[in-house]
Amino acid sequence: MAPSWRVGAGIPQPQGRRQWPLLTRDHLVHPGGAVAKFGSNMAAIDALRRIEAEQRSATSAERGILLRYTGWGGLPASFNLEATDGSWLARARELRAQLADDDYEAARASVNNSHYTEVHVIEAMWQAIERFGFSGGRILEPAAGIGHFIGAMPQSLAQNSQVTAIEIDRLSGRMLTALYAPGGVEVRVAPFEKTPLPDSWFDLVIGNVPFGKYKVADLSNRAYARFSIHNYFFGRALDLVRPGGLVCFITTSYTMDALTTRRASTSVRRPTCWVPFGCPKAPLPASRPPTCRPTSCSCASGSRGKRSAASG
Repeated sequence: MAPSWRVGAGIPQPQGRRQWPLLTRDHLVHPGGAVAKFGSNMAAIDALRRIEAEQRSATSAERGILLRYTGWGGLPASFNLEATDGSWLARARELRAQLADDDYEAARASVNNSHYTEVHVIEAMWQAIERFGFSGGRILEPAAGIGHFIGAMPQSLAQNSQVTAIEIDRLSGRMLTALYAPGGVEVRVAPFEKTPLPDSWFDLVIGNVPFGKYKVADLSNRAYARFSIHNYFFGRALDLVRPGGLVCFITTSYTMDALTTRRASTSVRRPTCWVPFGCPKAPLPASRPPTCRPTSCSCASGSRGKRSAASG
């Protein structure tokens, strides 16, 4: 019998849809230093402005520029308008002059969480998903950035899926739109917690969610509404995925540790099986893709969150 999460027929795309080029490691040769990253980000902003002003799709060269946008994680000096370093003060002023108020504030707010995932890690995740038997369907990326999980998706899956991507940062969301909306991706630039989505609808929820000890602005009575942000994403993803669907996130061991707490178990409204894949603790060069293997399976069932665990 096929696994319950398998989507046999998938969702064929309409004629005329433009499939985006497969994102590979060669596309993302990111500059190493803060100054070089700032320069790449500014080049991407300039390219985005041209694309939007001319109301057209990105050229191949412009796609390459947009894909090298690294976000503002680790670049707080870019927003320090009182810097004593003259060079960084000039860069901060340049950035402020280039962005509208809303875009600037959203970019500044992303400094703590805007860290994009290496492509070889994303490739390993897609390989694991295919090993689970997933062959296409409705896919949600709830913290999409500029879309690396979408770009690195195997094209056999992309051609057989409907993709919804959510990104809170306005600038990243506009780049996400320029890169993937022409290929049929539904892009929503909004906070995940404020984006209306149907429960039990998606076949797969995938991504690298934000981490932190702070909570999201969810005033609902959902059981996970007061969870820390990364566990909130897990809780809501379980609501949004259909019975038998998959939720595949990058997270830390703390999320799995939370499964043993009563607080985490309250988020499980239906039978759920957690299969953590352990990856190397130290960062690996792109030439050595990670080998991620299942380390255990933790299952919870029913509204009371009864749990069982087995080593694997």
